[in-house]
Amino acid sequence: MSKIIYQTPWVLAERKDKVISWQKPKDLTPYKIGTVTGYDIAPSFKDLYKSNKLKLEFTSSDELNLLKLATKRVDLIFIEAGMFQFLTKTSPKLKEHREVLQINKKIVQMDQYGLAFKKSPQALKYLEIFNQVAQEEEFNNFIQTYFRRYAAPF
Repeated sequence: MSKIIYQTPWVLAERKDKVISWQKPKDLTPYKIGTVTGYDIAPSFKDLYKSNKLKLEFTSSDELNLLKLATKRVDLIFIEAGMFQFLTKTSPKLKEHREVLQINKKIVQMDQYGLAFKKSPQALKYLEIFNQVAQEEEFNNFIQTYFRRYAAPF
């Protein structure tokens, strides 16, 4: 794994007409929360999920998860903040719902991302080069530029 090149908040999205206040994960046990199959459950939520106290409903994509939230099939969803912004601005399926959705004010956790390389001599060379030239600030600027350019409102 390369050095960290991108940090972003992992959040809960909610409907504006049903703002949910919470301090600790246990406060969310009364709610049905959507998540995407294959996403890791935040460490602070794993024990609640394993003990069946946290009600998770799985779906195949963030877009479908947001649709479930907008149509009141779930109370909250786990999502990366940038993905929330991108999908609510660009998805034709979410166009009629974007005004009813928002990010909950409490961040679940900050996620860090790097680039994964295969374990091979050639890949190790590329990893070394990548780590020398990649700058987190530059990558974050690239992401923000992309969002401004391609996630403009309809």
